[in-house]
Amino acid sequence: MRVAFSHFPAMALLSLATAPLSGQSTAAARDPEPSIIRILPPRSVESAGRTLIEALAIEPDIHNVLFYVDGELAERRRFPPWEAKLKLDSPPREQVVRIEAVDENNKVLGSDEILVNRVVRPLRVRIEALETIATGLHLKSTVSVPNEAQLESITVFFNETVVSTHPEEELRDGRLEVDLERPSTRPDDYVRVLAQLEDGRSVEDVSLVAAPGFEEEVDVHLVQLQIVVTNRNGVPITGLEKKHFSIREKGRTVEPAGLFPAKDVSLLLGFAIDSSGSMQRVWRQTREAAASFLVQTISPRDEGFLIDFNTRIRLLQPRTGDRAKLQEAFNAIVPDGGTALYDSILFSMLQFDRQQGRRGLVVLTDGYDVNSQADPNRAVEFGKKLGVPIYILAMEAGGSPRVPPRGGGGASDATSVLHLLTDPTGGRLFRVLSMEHLRDALRIINSEMRNQYVLTYYTDTPPTAGDPPKVRLEVEKPKNFVVKVVFGQDQVY
Repeated sequence: MRVAFSHFPAMALLSLATAPLSGQSTAAARDPEPSIIRILPPRSVESAGRTLIEALAIEPDIHNVLFYVDGELAERRRFPPWEAKLKLDSPPREQVVRIEAVDENNKVLGSDEILVNRVVRPLRVRIEALETIATGLHLKSTVSVPNEAQLESITVFFNETVVSTHPEEELRDGRLEVDLERPSTRPDDYVRVLAQLEDGRSVEDVSLVAAPGFEEEVDVHLVQLQIVVTNRNGVPITGLEKKHFSIREKGRTVEPAGLFPAKDVSLLLGFAIDSSGSMQRVWRQTREAAASFLVQTISPRDEGFLIDFNTRIRLLQPRTGDRAKLQEAFNAIVPDGGTALYDSILFSMLQFDRQQGRRGLVVLTDGYDVNSQADPNRAVEFGKKLGVPIYILAMEAGGSPRVPPRGGGGASDATSVLHLLTDPTGGRLFRVLSMEHLRDALRIINSEMRNQYVLTYYTDTPPTAGDPPKVRLEVEKPKNFVVKVVFGQDQVY
């Protein structure tokens, strides 16, 4: 059996930008300014037949929403929720779904589109044949490059000596054929082909020159786990090495490939802050504490974005590493209006777009959700799929949470629904009774972010296999450590 490994150097793992998850919006990649309406990725990896397409509107002044499939008008919706069951081809194939939000005069207010059933090309190189010729060897190999990635070069080795290097232009339909000199005829001679991408990733395949017959080939994919290790009191543990971790996947033990501390792994941190009218009484102190947290948590290699929400949702500052811009965005917020908590969380999730490295979303709110159209379960589902931990800071009035689930409910129901948003995603819920509690909660989140690890290992489960593989992770010694793992479907590469 020959196994083709994809290699991610430590720095490349943190900063590379890959194609969006299949079925994910492409609008964000084209334009950092948000549309007033966005399509949520379909619930299934492959979509065929009648498929529910859901849209998230961040402005209330929409009269109709038009749904298109491959440029043809398929459905029109006149009332929220803005969703429709569209007939997609079966068996599934790549198709473009587009939506347009229009006013009462049919003027287009905003639009979005996604490519469903997108064919995700793996990063792969294979040696198809090594043929003996008069001058040496004739190599036949194939190379697969992920969507929107750029191939830098292909290097061919005879044993460990570089014999030729080829740019992407020399590929013909993903194939490379080249004649090689054979300086020796030892029985253990081998040829190695290494494909290098511009973002630092590489993949290789090796074949013995004298290898007889057919070899089964298995593609393996890199899995990225975002983890926090603490003692029983919640104090983060530092100085761990990959030898301290034990990974179990699908009933078998898997060897860790790498362990990277937070300082070596870039972070994309989102902050969504409630700017409804009820925040006015504590606005100055809340804004100062939140802005200080965001600026302190983001290091020079990290990025952050800021969303404020009341009746409407605004992307005040798209992804940036400029902490001064983030501070200015906080200063521009004026509290007013109602609260659309669940919609804001979903909209925040759409900003991550398969970002690699570490990720996190902090949500600060004090109000009842009276304006959201989205189901909170959709936010939970999306957060688990993306592997983004959600931290919610629930400002309380009179000691009780003020964020009940849709349809009403008491304080205990409010706490339960917030836990459903945080716990399954690997985040935490903080009940904030005072400004000192708020500052303490932000310090705890900052400590977790600064003491995270990224642990990687290889799996033969492809990223398009539906649900991600179930992973059990333990720290070998001491046994009283607590391990929190964040892992999403789009973190299998």
